[in-house]
Amino acid sequence: MRKFILRSSDGKSYELEGKAALQSRMIDDGSPEDVIPVPSPGDILDMVVVYCQRQAELDLSSPSQSCTWSLGFIDKLDRPTLSRHLLAAAYLNIDSLQAVICQSMSDQIQCVFQNYPLFRERAWKSSVGSSASLSLAGKVNSTATGETIDMGPRRFLAVCHWEDEQSTYKVKKIVDRLNNCHLPPSDVVDVVVRPPPLSQSFMKSSLRGDFQLAEEFLGSNASDYPWELDAQLIVKSGIPWVILGCSNARLLDGESNEILGKKVACSRRHGLKVIACVGETMKEREAFRTMDVVTAQARAIAEHVSKWEEIVLAYTPSGHAVTSYQAQEVLAGLRMWLRDNLSPEVASATRLVYGGSLGDANWEELIRQPDVDGVYVGGAMLELFIDIIKLVEKKG
Repeated sequence: MRKFILRSSDGKSYELEGKAALQSRMIDDGSPEDVIPVPSPGDILDMVVVYCQRQAELDLSSPSQSCTWSLGFIDKLDRPTLSRHLLAAAYLNIDSLQAVICQSMSDQIQCVFQNYPLFRERAWKSSVGSSASLSLAGKVNSTATGETIDMGPRRFLAVCHWEDEQSTYKVKKIVDRLNNCHLPPSDVVDVVVRPPPLSQSFMKSSLRGDFQLAEEFLGSNASDYPWELDAQLIVKSGIPWVILGCSNARLLDGESNEILGKKVACSRRHGLKVIACVGETMKEREAFRTMDVVTAQARAIAEHVSKWEEIVLAYTPSGHAVTSYQAQEVLAGLRMWLRDNLSPEVASATRLVYGGSLGDANWEELIRQPDVDGVYVGGAMLELFIDIIKLVEKKG
């Protein structure tokens, strides 16, 4: 009987033979080598080998028992570990293991969506008292006293960010379109526009007063760059908002979390209102590292500022779209991080917005999510931007 050696990425070896070896189609299809390197660590490969051996034993007696055992084996693993097992199973072409892992991951995700309101209510109860329940309006209703506890006056924030310069004719058309649209009252929504640098002066003089302007730091991302100069220029130009940490700065300009934190601190020292962008890459999301990444970015800001008034966190994933429910999941996680690491007051008062494409294109559903306090869209989405502002008035 031919024996095969599976060698893990950290140099450990595991032996498979007979029916256990044939669980892998890589071997079943006639692998010419007796030693097969597998790009997975030993702790993962060890469990894959145990799975193959147990499956081989059960396949000889009862297929139904085999299926039950497979599900029980997989259900003990958390989602990040499941993804690592899935990679190993896919590499070795173990169809049955891939199937049960995918089914388990699907069940976990479905469970989160079905129980999300309960999870969130429990989290808020831990910070405001066990007799409270959370409404979708961002308020906590106390079932003990019947009174409503305001969870913070978070006005909706709508931000439109133009990257590319436009012709004078197009800029005038954009200004006319914005000036002719109806805005809800300022106690309901803040509307912020970041024009391209060459159009900034014209927009500043031509836009209605209820539109606010934003700018970015245009200097170097070197750790010793004097960002005070950028902040002073923005303040002198009469622009109240600054946008920091956008995906281009992170991916193309090499802006680190540390630099983002320093820029936020510098902006606040000069009285600028800050929209600080956080977000993961597609690779990080696929590795289930989204919350690790965005909370590390939030932590870098917290290390440099003590007062969070006028700081907005914008979740801007890089290179991929998310659904409205995935955006809500991340923003809820950020709010819980703020509560656990700063204070319940900071968590309830800080505005969290979503910026980027929306995979399900359901913007009305997005703005109805309890932790979504605004949107941050590109200049190419002008009509959508205006439509979202209209939806905000309906929501209010």
